[in-house]
Amino acid sequence: KYFFFLMIRRPPRSTQSRSSAASDVYKRQVLIDPTASIHPDAYIGPDVTIGPGVVIEEGVRLKQSCILREAVIRQHTWISNSIIGWQSKIGRWVRICLLYTSD
Repeated sequence: KYFFFLMIRRPPRSTQSRSSAASDVYKRQVLIDPTASIHPDAYIGPDVTIGPGVVIEEGVRLKQSCILREAVIRQHTWISNSIIGWQSKIGRWVRICLLYTSD
């Protein structure tokens, strides 16, 4: 029931350009429940919330998303700009993202 906020340090202003992929590592703002199980090779952030009992496996990439209670995200899945519901199971090598279109 308790969440904690984690913000990895920000790089100096001179390196904050979007052209540097390495700068994204330092902009990871995530909210993770302590009961969540996250593989060390998963890349999480920025702007991600992970609920209680969530399992995130190897190679998963989460970006600007919310993963709700007891969801399971299998290996090498990419999730961006999405909300994954309670007790959802996402298979391996899946890509879930919100695509913007201009009307």
